[in-house]
Parts: sequence; structure tokens; C-alpha cells
Amino acid sequence: MANYYVRKQDVLNRGFAGYTTDDTLQILNSILIKDSQELSLITIFLGANDAVIDPPNSNSHFVELDEYIDNIRYMIHKIKDSNSQTRIILIAPPPVDERKEHYRKNSSTINYRNACLDLSKDLNVPIVDTWDLFKGKDENLLYTDGLHLNKLGNDLVFEGLKSVIKQNWPDFQPKMLKNLYR
Repeated sequence: MANYYVRKQDVLNRGFAGYTTDDTLQILNSILIKDSQELSLITIFLGANDAVIDPPNSNSHFVELDEYIDNIRYMIHKIKDSNSQTRIILIAPPPVDERKEHYRKNSSTINYRNACLDLSKDLNVPIVDTWDLFKGKDENLLYTDGLHLNKLGNDLVFEGLKSVIKQNWPDFQPKMLKNLYR
């Protein structure tokens, strides 16, 4: 995204390793207070850690589906309340390669993906459906470890983002924006 919007928009990555929606709620206010007036677009790409089936004796990452839905809904409302002009895109949690991720199951993750699809419709927020993007692709070619996306996986998500932006906000494509001078 940073290269795509070079000299058009500043792109900030606020991804946090291992975070669930519960964890993200704890820091959401600090992100929005700092950046809300200048946020043109925000993506919400959460759910893979929420859907984890934890091994015994672990620190649990699992977030119940109903709580996940409430958390995402709250985040979207909070972002809109902070700046009603901010564009929001949901990114559904991707399928996992179960051969490499023993405590993550697609039978669990798909419920979180489906919840994202429902929230997208209910809240009128566009979505990148990673399950559709990855359909028919060899899982060995998409992930570094069964969960985290490699270059091809990230490229597919990027193409999905570009498509959603073009479809929903054609005026927000880089070619339509003025150069940014700061």
C-alpha cells in the first residue's frame, strides 16, 4: 500500500503480532486520538488469533464469536465517531494451512470470516474476502508458516484492497489524488 500511494497518502501500519480483537480494543483509543483527523482509510484485519483453538496450558487467545462480532462492531462505530470521513475496509481472516497450524482450524476460522461478511453488510462497510481470493490456490504458496501470509498471499490481499477501493471510492485511487507535499 505504501508504494501504491507513494506521494499521495502516508501509509501507516498498525499491525500488532498476536493481537486479538480484545487486545486491539485496549489500544484503539490511543491510535484514534493520535491519528483520527488525518485517517483517510483504515483496514481492520482481525480474527485469525480470535479463532485459535488453544493448546492445553497456554495463555488463551481465543475470543468467543459473539464477543468478536461485538468487538469489530464497536471498532467500526468508534472509527466512524472519531472521523465520519474515514473509509473503512474489513479484511476477513484468511483460511489456514491446517497441516502446519495444529491449533488453528478452518472449521473455526470460517465462522469468523462469515461474521465479517455479515458485519460488512449490516454496517455497510466494504470487505476483502480472503477466502474468495485464496480459493483454488495451493496453500503451500500462500503462507510462510500456515498462518502468516508470504509475498503471494500479501499480493492477493493487496489486489483485493485495490479492487474494493476502486469499486467503493474511485476518487481515492492514487491516480485520482493530488501529490502530497509535507
